[in-house]
Amino acid sequence: MSDLYTAMFLQAASAALAAAGLMLVLVPATVPHSRVVRGAGLAALLLAAGGLARATFASLGGEGAAASAAFRLGHVAWCAGAAVTPVLVRGLLGSRGLVPAVAAPIGAGLLAAFAWTPAFLAGPWDGTDLSGLGIRWAFIATAALTVAASGYSAARLSVLLVVGVDRTTRGLALGIALPSLALCVVPAVVAGADAGVFPGARADAIAGAVPLVWLLAAAALLRHTLGRQEILVRHMRQDLDNQAASSIRDVLTGLFNRGYFAEALRQTVEQARRNVEPFALCLIDLDDFKAINDTHGHPAGDAVLRAAAHTVMRACRPYDTAARYGGEEFVVILRGVDEKQSMMVAERMRAAVEAQEVAFGKARLRITATVGVVAAGVPPAPADEMIRRADEAMYQGKHQGKNRVRAG
Repeated sequence: MSDLYTAMFLQAASAALAAAGLMLVLVPATVPHSRVVRGAGLAALLLAAGGLARATFASLGGEGAAASAAFRLGHVAWCAGAAVTPVLVRGLLGSRGLVPAVAAPIGAGLLAAFAWTPAFLAGPWDGTDLSGLGIRWAFIATAALTVAASGYSAARLSVLLVVGVDRTTRGLALGIALPSLALCVVPAVVAGADAGVFPGARADAIAGAVPLVWLLAAAALLRHTLGRQEILVRHMRQDLDNQAASSIRDVLTGLFNRGYFAEALRQTVEQARRNVEPFALCLIDLDDFKAINDTHGHPAGDAVLRAAAHTVMRACRPYDTAARYGGEEFVVILRGVDEKQSMMVAERMRAAVEAQEVAFGKARLRITATVGVVAAGVPPAPADEMIRRADEAMYQGKHQGKNRVRAG
């Protein structure tokens, strides 16, 4: 019955470890240190396979061809799983750790090849004297390999944690160092029992500690990875939102840019033609803006532009569209207004621009604006025609003395 419970324990721990390892193997390439995370998943899968093979061997009582095959596979999987850890350390350390990362897989391959020899199946469970067969040292070599590879990994990663690294690397190092410590102790006990160094009645129960510890480490790594992935996705979304905003916004003023305005005006004209909805177009030009640049410099001019844009934006309703048309010119699409109402709104914007004072160093800068207004007819004129008429009205206001509103 105890063998049955041991087998069930190994199966449950190994199956859970396999599921966690598979999730680690499948992490996206965008995750920081994704190769190391996938390598940890591969090690988890190999150790889970070894645990399942040991569970099968225990459930069969160590007798028959199936039990022999299970014991072979468990030996191979454990050797390979232990050999992966120096490779993971190599991934975190960069140029260092090349020799162990190469030597461990080679040693694992040689010991795995030994598992397929006829002499391998002679073991303490059938009363065979391993020392007489001369293969006792192969099992001891297995223990030496797992202890050396895993001990090296745990030691190097422990040093990596002490010297100070970034948070992502620290999480990965800790997640690999802890199960590496388990691989230092448990496989030595199991291999020693297999070699007949000491009684192996509880070797399979001890072997279950490896998938159990690796399961906890894999869960921690998975949580760490998913957390980093969530942060990465959030940053990507933020970058996309910023890129989308920058593609339609003027960087200096925060208003919509000319390209967005052109499309918005075209859509507004089409909507007005279908639904007979009134709207108006205002073209605002700051008076004598060049003099500010020449006298106080371009940074002062930028400050005036930002202040004027903020004033125009505050004068707009939520469903109006304000944009920077170019240089010191702004344009506003006023929806749902007739000519009289649009002139009132334009006058309010002009007066607000005139009233504002921009502090720049010790200077107090003031500026005025001339506004050209065109109300859409029924049906409305094409977008290009409305812009031309608003521009002409604005220039008429300039010729008449500036700082005024003219209808086009």
